[in-house]
Amino acid sequence: GTGNKKRHAVVTKNGYLIASSALRNAPWTLLYVFPNHLVSDGAHKTGNHITFIILSLSLLLIIIHLLIRKEFITPARQLAHHIEKESRGQSDELTKLTQEAWLPWFQAITNVFSENSRLIHDLENHIESLDGTVQDRTRKLGLKNRQLQKAMDNLKIAQEQIILQEKLASLGSLTAGISHEIKNPLNFIINFSEVSQEIIEEIRQSTPKKGHMADVLQLLESNLRFINEHGHRADNIIRSMLMHSRQHEGEKIPTKINTLLSESASLAISGLKGQERIHSIHITQQFDDNLPMVEIIPEDVGRVFLNMINNSCYALLEKSQNQTPGTLAIMLSTAVDKEKKCIVIQVRDNGTGIPKKLLRKIFDPFYTTKPMGKGTGLGLSLSYDIIVQQNNGTFSVESKEGVYTCFTITFPMMK
Repeated sequence: GTGNKKRHAVVTKNGYLIASSALRNAPWTLLYVFPNHLVSDGAHKTGNHITFIILSLSLLLIIIHLLIRKEFITPARQLAHHIEKESRGQSDELTKLTQEAWLPWFQAITNVFSENSRLIHDLENHIESLDGTVQDRTRKLGLKNRQLQKAMDNLKIAQEQIILQEKLASLGSLTAGISHEIKNPLNFIINFSEVSQEIIEEIRQSTPKKGHMADVLQLLESNLRFINEHGHRADNIIRSMLMHSRQHEGEKIPTKINTLLSESASLAISGLKGQERIHSIHITQQFDDNLPMVEIIPEDVGRVFLNMINNSCYALLEKSQNQTPGTLAIMLSTAVDKEKKCIVIQVRDNGTGIPKKLLRKIFDPFYTTKPMGKGTGLGLSLSYDIIVQQNNGTFSVESKEGVYTCFTITFPMMK
């Protein structure tokens, strides 16, 4: 084939007759070569035969070309087009397919692309699911980390509180030892002051009254009375300290709440005598004189009373340092609730109060609103356990920040 632009041509060259015929639907050209002498000698004889042969061959080649085109070229183009459309994700109907023999190929390709599309879709869904799982796991892990960090912080606080509790327990043991040592000579002071008062009375009765001697005896009697009075007061304080420092579990006994609350207040104020402005705190008592006795463990309940009063004093002192207050007051009250058949004890102060968001945690174990080292050693969580679990009472708190705090304790009346 020479790719001649003319469809048919006849030329003479080098003693040969060359005839060319370009096929319309094929990329080649047919050439017919004959010697000139054969053409010239037998042209008149064989011209018709050659023409017939040429036409027959041309027709045969055209038929072959059409068959090739129909059976191979056109289906191959359709297959390539089908593959291209499937690769783009476009559906391609096979209704125009010219050869059914090629249908399995088209269907196989369609199935392959459909399977690939399904796998890709499944893979995308799986990736999305994995992303969701990873995000959920990340969120849960972050939550666990925050909870762990909070637990670690609470553990550190608990450790510090335990250390403080042990230190205060050691201090309580030391206080108990010192109180025992002080109580013995104090008993001698009280006893000898009473004996001395009796001796003075005997001297007064046996000696004639003289001006100077009478004045001396009266002054001596007055001094001994003061010694005896303050000795008893110191004895009450030491007895309360001993009661506060005892670690063993006591027994429930009928107890006068008014007396126990009053002694706890005296002990609290005595323990804070060194604090600045402690003298400006006014403690008032509104006790029901007809309050019946209740069956409680007085040592433990006394600790709770002492802790509440200390907390009130601390809040009042904090308020006095942060602003110019009016009267710093603590109100101690007792009453009988006949409907509920219980007695009600309240300790109310007009100190700094407790923020509302902290009220729900005020009875949690090891929780305190005070800086380290400023607690009394008996947290409100322990106080709650003593009142509720050990003595069958109730313990609640009301407060308004910057205005007041009121702790309320109730005990059932004795049957």
